[in-house]
This record gives sequence, structure tokens and C-alpha cells, in this order.
Amino acid sequence: MRFAEGHASVLKNHGIKKVSTMGATWAEDPNVYVLMITSPGGEKIYGGARIHIFSDANPLPCQQTFRLHDERTDEVFKDLSKHGVAEFCALWTSVEIAGLGVSAKDLVKCGWSLCEKLKIHRMVALLSPVTRRWMKELGLDHFTELANNGEIPYPTDRFIATLTLYKHPESRQNLDDDFLSTVVALENNPQLKQEIVGARGKVTVHFDIQIHVE
Repeated sequence: MRFAEGHASVLKNHGIKKVSTMGATWAEDPNVYVLMITSPGGEKIYGGARIHIFSDANPLPCQQTFRLHDERTDEVFKDLSKHGVAEFCALWTSVEIAGLGVSAKDLVKCGWSLCEKLKIHRMVALLSPVTRRWMKELGLDHFTELANNGEIPYPTDRFIATLTLYKHPESRQNLDDDFLSTVVALENNPQLKQEIVGARGKVTVHFDIQIHVE
């Protein structure tokens, strides 16, 4: 719930009072994994993201949104699900960590490193105009099969969101060396420690993305 409240707060700071998937009904879904950037003791949350694994019972957040724009949406996602598909969504960070060198991209590294363990071979992400400039850096391809070449007005008519796709392991070849090296390091050691230098100095990031999958 603290993650959901932080995400809602960041959206409101950008003038977005409500999005279709802001409710925390996903909190009861066993196919949803939450990533968070926290203070060392976990008292404060500075950012986060969610990984939703596709299931027939619980459609992906972007799937629900694209249904409003394209009647072929369920068919397309059903086809993607043959590969093991999930959505990386609700990505946010607080201004409190600006300049520390820790960013939303570190959450993406965690997400990509979990693909093999979670049996995900296709990860979709709906990018805002701000995050779209990271598309190539994150190894994402523009997914054009739905709506207007994969673009829709979302979360309001003021913004155009772009649907993108990460393929595991094919898209790894498109990641730059530093990004990929952290992804591989996290696969081998989910409790990795890494020093990051930002404008405000050096910090040690303690990753802990251990999960137990049956």
C-alpha cells in the first residue's frame, strides 16, 4: 500500500489525479511482484515498479487499457502469452533521490534480471513521453500491432503513451555493456552490493531481489 501511495503521489505531482490501474487490486494477485527502492531499514520508499505476469484470470494493466482502443487486444496478448509474457509497469521514483545516481533504470535492471527465474520471455511496457527516450537504452522495441501503431492517449489526452516489448534473451544484445553487466550480476547474485556515483556523491546500493518460485 505504501508503494501504491507513493506512485499516486508522484502522478499527482505531474497533474495526473487518476489512472485506470491506480487501484491496488493487484496486491491480492500472486502473479504480481513489487520492486521498491527503500532506505536501508525499509522505513522510507523512494521508488518502485511492478511486474505483472499474464494469466487468463487477471489481464495485464496495459491490456485492460488497450481494450478501449483495439478489439484485437485480447487476441494479441493471448498470442504473446505463449512465450510467457508479463508487464513492467507503475515505474516511479521520488525527487528525494535525485542526484544520488540511483534511478528508475536500476529498477528496470532488476526486472530484466528476473525474467529467467519467472519464466518471462516477453515483457511489455507502456512508456510515457519522458521514459520513451530510454527505449533503445533499455533494450525495448516499439510494439506496433495494436491501436495507432502501439500509441494511445494515456493516462490523459495530454500524453501519448507508447507500447514497447523486451524479448528475453534476444533483446540483451541491444543493452549497453554497463547495463547488461548489472543485469547479469543480479542474475548470479540477487543480493548484490554496488557503488554508484551521483552528483551528490557516492552511495552503496544493496540489491535484494531474492524470490522463491514454486
